[in-house]
Parts: sequence; C-alpha cells; structure tokens
Amino acid sequence: MSVLTKKLLRTIRHTRGPFLAVVAVVMAGISLYIAMATSYYNLSRSQADFYRTYLFADYYFHVVQAPEQVVKQIAALPGVAKATGRLQKDLPLLRENNRRATVRLISYPIPMTGEVNQVQVLTGRLFNKYSQGGSMEILNRSQVCPG
Repeated sequence: MSVLTKKLLRTIRHTRGPFLAVVAVVMAGISLYIAMATSYYNLSRSQADFYRTYLFADYYFHVVQAPEQVVKQIAALPGVAKATGRLQKDLPLLRENNRRATVRLISYPIPMTGEVNQVQVLTGRLFNKYSQGGSMEILNRSQVCPG
C-alpha cells in the first residue's frame, strides 16, 4: 500500500462525519440525475407514441375563411404527408348560477380513419357515419375549472 493511500485512509478515518456527508450528497445527486433522466426519456417516448398513434399534426394554420381547395393545395406540397381542414368556433355559454363559460365547437371528418389529429375517446363511442334522419351528434369533452 502506498504512502498516499495510507494517508487517505487515515484522513477518512479521522474525518468520518464530513466524509460520509459528502458521500451522501454525491449519491443523492447521482440518484436524482438518474431519476430525472429516466423520467425525461419515458415522457419523450410516451409523447412520441401518442403523436404517432393519433397522427398529431406538426403544424397548425388558423385562417378566418378559406375554401376547401386550400387544404388540397397544402396536401399537395412536397413534404406534406396529410392535411386536414376543420371548422372551429368559440361560443359563449351561460351555465347554472349565471356562470359564464366558453364552448369550442370543432368539426371532424367522417370517417376519421387516417385523418390528422384523431380523437381519443375515453368513454362512450366515436361516431363513424352520418346519423340516420340527419340528427346531430357531438363528442363531449367537459372540463370544470375552479372559480
């Protein structure tokens, strides 16, 4: 055993408390780094899987008014795999106890297979054809905000 190794062991033995504190801090730092790196990896992979499964769009363009032909022109551009046009309208709503809310209506093409930004239905069913008699169907996504 070299002289420097003996001196190191003697120093550690005499300063056991501070040495153990430094070791604990280093171990906690390494553990925290591994936990954060693993969480980041899992979240990134989960996001990529969700985007791939539901054909999430890379870009959005909001226009006030455009003919359907514009969607076909965008889809024909080089590098564009798929383009979908939707109508969107925000409407004011008066809830119980005179509480105000905003409702966002978004149109979806039927059938929705292969379309961009597909919907994940947690409960209920997704409409897949026009209803009989021309009645209207909706998907309800309600969210109660505190306040």
